[in-house]
Amino acid sequence: MRTILVSIAAMLPLLAACSGGGGGDAGNAPGPANLPVNQPIAPPATPPGPKLWAWGEFVGGWVSAPFRWGGPEGITRVATPQVEKHSWAMAVADGKLWVWGKDAPGKFIGRLTNAPNALPQFTGVSDVAALADQCAVLADGKVWWWDAESDQPKPVKGVDAVTRLFPSDDAINALADTGEWWQIINGQAMPQGGEHLLAQTQFAAGLEAHLNTKGEIRLYGDASRGQLGDGSTPAQRVRGKCGFTQKSKQVALGDGFVVALAQDGTIWTWGDNKGALGHGANWSTEKSRKPAQIIGLTGIVQVQAAGRSAYALDDKGNLWCWGDNDKGQLGLGDKARKHTPARLQGMGKVKWFQAALNAVYCETE
Repeated sequence: MRTILVSIAAMLPLLAACSGGGGGDAGNAPGPANLPVNQPIAPPATPPGPKLWAWGEFVGGWVSAPFRWGGPEGITRVATPQVEKHSWAMAVADGKLWVWGKDAPGKFIGRLTNAPNALPQFTGVSDVAALADQCAVLADGKVWWWDAESDQPKPVKGVDAVTRLFPSDDAINALADTGEWWQIINGQAMPQGGEHLLAQTQFAAGLEAHLNTKGEIRLYGDASRGQLGDGSTPAQRVRGKCGFTQKSKQVALGDGFVVALAQDGTIWTWGDNKGALGHGANWSTEKSRKPAQIIGLTGIVQVQAAGRSAYALDDKGNLWCWGDNDKGQLGLGDKARKHTPARLQGMGKVKWFQAALNAVYCETE
């Protein structure tokens, strides 16, 4: 036993050196200057081409502040699987479908890296959606579907003139400008009814939000956490109701809360208040069940929510964020929850952004 103790004692200086320890305060020495929390110590060189950024737990890394990554020019859509830590992502750019990461569904996709590669099977792509299976819309309005076992994508029968795709909990939804709406499950399309033409659909935590072309929000499903917006917490599933009566141009659903972008460019939130409503840490439960405007955010052109975090882009290219931040998904250089909106800085004017669970992608001018 004495021999073993002596040997361990002799190794302690070596272990301390390997772990960054040493005499005095050397073990607590900070990392290199000007690097945000969690950012890699030796980040790769800034890639050429478009100014694409990512933060949170994104494909290829984990940082809590915006970090440049290389990708194609002209991205119009980014899609990721709705899981806490996604290992792959897809983007639509220049009519091509680009994929990167690892373990993306579809045998035909082949081996991937963290650098986006265009799939030769697709041309004229206009939209894409990711779930357990995947769908892409081509310029002719046809939808193609594939899953993890697919050797090649296949066309979805009975679907035509599709312009937009939205994933839900268990289906990919295809919308046409004619007002027709299909749910695609296992490559099969099921027509859905609707009282008005749909402009947008959103899905989160057992609740659906439909925004029709009249600017009206309708909720379907579990609104027991105050998402109905009329002050109640209904025990029964709601169907086609919403307490927010202002005309809206976008709606976003998070885990237990709703974000509405009114047609005047203001943002209204309601639901389960745990920092994600953006009204401050002391916002009461009673208040949270009714829509309230986030003071100070105006001229907003886009809103998104993911998990317990929310994001808004204004007409000056500023990206605002609030809510949970345990994975650095707010991009502010720390992991502290924000109860009111904070503006991201240091990237320039944001052109578009896409929020995934615990990660965000965007492009700047």
